[in-house]
Amino acid sequence: MAPYYDKAEKKLNVTRTNGNAGLPGSNNYKVFEAGAKALGYKDVHTGRMAINSAETKDRMACQQTGFCFQGCKWGAKWSSAYTDIPAGEATGNLEVREKAHVLRIEHDKTGKVTGVVYMDANGKEQMQKARVVCVAGNSIESPRLLLNSASSM
Repeated sequence: MAPYYDKAEKKLNVTRTNGNAGLPGSNNYKVFEAGAKALGYKDVHTGRMAINSAETKDRMACQQTGFCFQGCKWGAKWSSAYTDIPAGEATGNLEVREKAHVLRIEHDKTGKVTGVVYMDANGKEQMQKARVVCVAGNSIESPRLLLNSASSM
């Protein structure tokens, strides 16, 4: 898995990897740092984040305006919403289906993926054929999807 993590960290321009500087601490971080140091921790830093610490060709550097958990108005925080999705749509080979919720992955008798079944915006089940399915739904949605897709294989 290590080569794939390396590739992802390079693509997302993760801080404190591949020569990328760490971000300076926000006011929230400074409170955390003071508490950690008071407890005796010596190695305290802002960690690794997919937020640009320096400008790149496709994203500006973090402006330290806060509220990153709500998204980044500067585009410094990596998000497929303003990186990969627009680039994919520009090729004509990507279609984003809003208000669609995948229910399960379908496969044939050999176990090869054939597509996904999803619920559309009107609550109707739809089948989307696919040769490849990438499961990237975070720590809750990925297991839910995989468990709903379980079979005797």
